[in-house]
Amino acid sequence: MRTWVPVGGHDVQRLTAVLQAAKEAGRPVLVHVHTVKGSGYDYALREPEKFHGVGPFDPATGKVRQAGKETFSHVFGETLRQLAREDRHVCAITAAMADGTGLTDFAREFPRRFFDVGIAEGHGVAMAGGMAKQGLIPVFAVYDSFCSGATICWCRIWRLRSSMWCWRWTAAASWAQTARHTTAVWTT
Repeated sequence: MRTWVPVGGHDVQRLTAVLQAAKEAGRPVLVHVHTVKGSGYDYALREPEKFHGVGPFDPATGKVRQAGKETFSHVFGETLRQLAREDRHVCAITAAMADGTGLTDFAREFPRRFFDVGIAEGHGVAMAGGMAKQGLIPVFAVYDSFCSGATICWCRIWRLRSSMWCWRWTAAASWAQTARHTTAVWTT
């Protein structure tokens, strides 16, 4: 297999040409595409975590419009903090989504019990399994859209006790702007 050097993912014309060449190569080709989260919007470039899964905001100022009620993520994070205060075995794992999953304050209060595995959801699952086997109570908080790799590792924690997954599902009802958000909590 041939690997092609990183191609700028924001240069649509160049990327299109490279993908066309890969299609015509007649053999397997790995195209390394490099993108920058928030490219084209200065506020997102300065605060990528804030704009990872953002709700309504003012494009002119980058300020998030506050909802009139608490979000699921906020309640989840606060509840987990309370549980962690009561039991030193409770720990939190996320995959580059501390803010979106409501774990930012948990990370500040319990830095030695908070683990951000980056964009390695499968590793997060395996890590939760190992932690549970050692007597900890890991809670893996992740959005469903990032779980395809993690589900491969599900078998690693399926039979373990004292571990928990918290997934947030976003199921698009149509290609329109309609969406339904459902949260599932599995304990094993």
